[in-house]
Amino acid sequence: ELIRISDGAVIGKASALVGMDEKDSKGKLTWGGRNEYARKSMAITRATGKAYRLGFSWIMTLAGYEATPAEEISEGSFREVSKGKVRRPPGDKPKSQSRPDPVDPGAPSRAEVESVALETREPLEPLKLKETIQEWGSMYKAPCQDRHRGMLAKHLTTIFDGDDNSRYEVCYFLTGHGSSKEIPDPLVQALLKNWLQIDSWDGVPSQVAIGEAKAILEHVRSDEKEIIANAEKLGKSKGDPQKTE
Repeated sequence: ELIRISDGAVIGKASALVGMDEKDSKGKLTWGGRNEYARKSMAITRATGKAYRLGFSWIMTLAGYEATPAEEISEGSFREVSKGKVRRPPGDKPKSQSRPDPVDPGAPSRAEVESVALETREPLEPLKLKETIQEWGSMYKAPCQDRHRGMLAKHLTTIFDGDDNSRYEVCYFLTGHGSSKEIPDPLVQALLKNWLQIDSWDGVPSQVAIGEAKAILEHVRSDEKEIIANAEKLGKSKGDPQKTE
């Protein structure tokens, strides 16, 4: 399956087989004598090509090619070219190609650059983050999947070392819903993609988001302590009236 990360939609799906009786243009068996793992690998390759063909065929069309798999192309007009020496006109010398400079071994890779870019977002105060998540949520229109909700719950629970109560408190503060099953679809996607910065099914939350989540929990619990303390003071003042003569 080819799944679009932005909304989880399946935009390509295919299956394929590799037959033991397949032959090449000369009538020779191509897969009959191969090991099972090799046939399975080719079947996966064919299925992947078919699934991706519909999703990315427009790119090949723009380049002037037809997005047709090799198995579907007629070999009637195919002709092998002998690997002989290429004749060049007299006096025409091949141009020397300059070798590119070697890559600096100390240069950061693309993955490292993207990781740093994700981490450069400045941490937000709990109340400001709550407003920002609502703004992020307004960008999403497509519904999310159940596994998006499961992924959100899993990552937040992991941040708090398996404490579900902490996850509920943070979710309720940010969205007004403690359970990930009750959070509106746009906010689920905003929390996953914009806040936690999860860009793949095996992604992990950014360090900025982890710090913000812990700051939210501290903020919520400090407010709770203040409310409890004020309630206790109010209860004592009502239960211990001043004596009058």
